[in-house]
Amino acid sequence: MFLRYPNTVVFANLPDGAEVKFNGDEISPISYPVEKAYNLRVSKAGTYSVRVLDKGKEIYKRDFIANKAMSDPFAHFGIIKGWTATATVDDVLADPALYCDIPGNTTIYHFRILRYDMTIIRDGDVETINKHTRNEYHSTDDLNGRAFDEETKAKIKLMKKGDKLLVEGIQVGCPDGLVRTLDGRFTITIK
Repeated sequence: MFLRYPNTVVFANLPDGAEVKFNGDEISPISYPVEKAYNLRVSKAGTYSVRVLDKGKEIYKRDFIANKAMSDPFAHFGIIKGWTATATVDDVLADPALYCDIPGNTTIYHFRILRYDMTIIRDGDVETINKHTRNEYHSTDDLNGRAFDEETKAKIKLMKKGDKLLVEGIQVGCPDGLVRTLDGRFTITIK
């Protein structure tokens, strides 16, 4: 089983006839390609459980925390903040890593960056330069703050004024165990 932030639970290899229970406000089945999936709904923060019963016997249980007080995480390059920014190549390479946090929050949460796609847009041409596409739901790997590889840095170094660096498809492991795909994408225009 894995959870997709904020409210979808997906089961692989669920036994036929198994019953899924949830102690929140509502659980409803949804269409999903191969596995069985359900939407979960809660109206307030708290600890909730998803349980699977097979022939009346509990075969799986997972607790998770719904924390409505937590703000949305934000991804950024080292010193560059904002979904749309202008920066020099030197600014990008000063701290060549992607980070995810909650700006201005005094509580320290650790968000694991599980995957993202980075693309250079130059004169209408598009080149994907750093694509992380592993099985993000079972990965213990963390790309938060990890420096880009040498090949990626070399391609960024060749960028010229007006070129754009686009980052999208950012998936984050949240402190409550849920996985979330950040809305939108961010673009850095080289100045």
